[in-house]
Amino acid sequence: MKQVSARAVRDKLRNLGLRPATRGDGSGHEIWADRRGRTCRPVLRKRVVAYGILYSLGLEMESKGICTRREFMRLF
Repeated sequence: MKQVSARAVRDKLRNLGLRPATRGDGSGHEIWADRRGRTCRPVLRKRVVAYGILYSLGLEMESKGICTRREFMRLF
């Protein structure tokens, strides 16, 4: 399965206007938020992130109105 570095995911989230909001929720998910209060919870505890995880993150971001899943996946 294809993978992307966690650093690249963090960079793309910052480009979308998101910033780390807290240290996490104890489940391995970081919490990122934008200025409007919309959040997403990426799993970035390892050096690489599988495309399946990115797909799920894209769906979460789409449901919260940050960007569409296709736009997010196109970044990679």
